[in-house]
Amino acid sequence: MRVISVFAKIVLLSGLVFVAPLEAAQPRKVAAIGRLQPRSGAIAITAPPGERIEQLPLAVGSRVEAGDELAILSGHKARLLQLELASQQRDEARDRASANLAAARALHEEALLGVEVVESVDAERIAQEARRAAAVLALETARAEFDRLSGLEPRLVPIQSLERKLLLVRQAEIDAGTQRTLLERMEAATGLRRRSAELKLRSAAANVALAESSARLDSLEKAVEVAKMSVELARVRAPCHGRIIEIVGRVGEMTGLRPILRLADTDHMQVVAEVYETDIRRVQVGQEVKVTAEVLAGQSLHGRVVEIGTVIGSNEVQALGMAPTAEERIIKVWIDLDDSTLAATLINLQVDVEFFPIDASQGRAIP
Repeated sequence: MRVISVFAKIVLLSGLVFVAPLEAAQPRKVAAIGRLQPRSGAIAITAPPGERIEQLPLAVGSRVEAGDELAILSGHKARLLQLELASQQRDEARDRASANLAAARALHEEALLGVEVVESVDAERIAQEARRAAAVLALETARAEFDRLSGLEPRLVPIQSLERKLLLVRQAEIDAGTQRTLLERMEAATGLRRRSAELKLRSAAANVALAESSARLDSLEKAVEVAKMSVELARVRAPCHGRIIEIVGRVGEMTGLRPILRLADTDHMQVVAEVYETDIRRVQVGQEVKVTAEVLAGQSLHGRVVEIGTVIGSNEVQALGMAPTAEERIIKVWIDLDDSTLAATLINLQVDVEFFPIDASQGRAIP
């Protein structure tokens, strides 16, 4: 038998020659090697350089949420004490300011009351006005009586009576003058009290404004905020949820450029496969993939192609049992796994990748 074309073959049987069509050629599967990695990659968690690691409370494999504490650095206790001191100073100043404000407001109320008292009717002044009015009336009466007696015939009025009436007039004048002077002094004193009360009111209002401005304590609030930030600088927190995949630092070491630990979202794993450049035309986005490895003990992982690289480069994953080489020309292909449970704890595991061929007539993978 000799093959004469890719579509037919000649069979010699009992001296007869006939042509039979070849069976339809099956699409060739594409195989590659790759490695497991988190879909979003690993995050290197670093700390400010020059600090000493005091605590690493979590272990490899621990799950964390955003904001969880990953490490505590040196000076943490001292910074906590500074925060406590700043908070105490702020609270004490706030209490003093509140007491001062309450006292200022009380003095303000007292000053308002003083103004109201001055402006209200003064019983003493009213009584003095009544005494002055009585003295004036007595003076007018005495003068009228003196004028009446003076108008009579001298023979009808004894000189002694006229002198007594004149004496009464003089006494009434003195009394009226005295009562007028007392009233004027009292009114002057009332004016002074009014001015004093108004000054006290303005002073009390200024004290209230000062106490209110002191009660804001902006500088002390900022000191507390700075102390809180200082405390946070001594704590390393998770930027997102994930799993600790590696702890690089050790308690007692100084921090520097090297990360303390690495964090990754292992709930979503993928395979980075290295496909030969000659096979890449048989790989498509959405193509089904089977992933196997010896460590999986017969179990396989499944996924789909989500991205195909555009750069041809050297392979990074070496085939098991083969000498290291960087001469192969490969293209990277990224595959999202349907289930990441098995792969979550096998980051960087070398795996074998099998791409199910695409049926050109139906546009789907052939298992």
